[in-house]
Amino acid sequence: MFDSNTIILIFGVFFFAGFVKGIIGLGLPTISLALLTVTMDLPTAMVLLIMPSLVTNFWQAANGKYWSIIVRRFWPFLLICVMVVPIGAEALLFVDLSYLSILLGTLIFFYSLAELNEFSLELSLKYEKVLGFVMGTFTGLLTGMTGSCVFPGVMFLQATRLNRDVMVQAMGILFSLTTLSLGFSL
Repeated sequence: MFDSNTIILIFGVFFFAGFVKGIIGLGLPTISLALLTVTMDLPTAMVLLIMPSLVTNFWQAANGKYWSIIVRRFWPFLLICVMVVPIGAEALLFVDLSYLSILLGTLIFFYSLAELNEFSLELSLKYEKVLGFVMGTFTGLLTGMTGSCVFPGVMFLQATRLNRDVMVQAMGILFSLTTLSLGFSL
């Protein structure tokens, strides 16, 4: 079990990460994982984030009127993400956890760098389903291995040029589904 200092740290991390998510609409798992893995192993941090992430992301997914539009448009991407998360999670059993922590840090670094430099791609509707399958596969694998689905999942959704409200709900749906899959996998 955790000592009192670790429990205080965990609550502090989730409070801060929840505050950021409340402001920008994402960040709870990414910030939580980044900060928690400084003091504990990656699988423990991933298990700790399941319920807070699921609750906040479900709220974000359910709070909007675009559910059917998002699911109809992105079902291949979302389905493959959910199906591949357990495969990625198997890496937790066979790969040195320090390498997976480095992978998590690398993903966060490159995603942050892209966002800070306002890097964006634009995806043609013609290629959306095929690239959705490819990006869903990578997103699912990386989510299973690291607990974070922002890269390339969020970048894929951003490339589709959704309006803000649809994007926020689409991210909530993506995060909810991958968190559920990760929870069952762990």
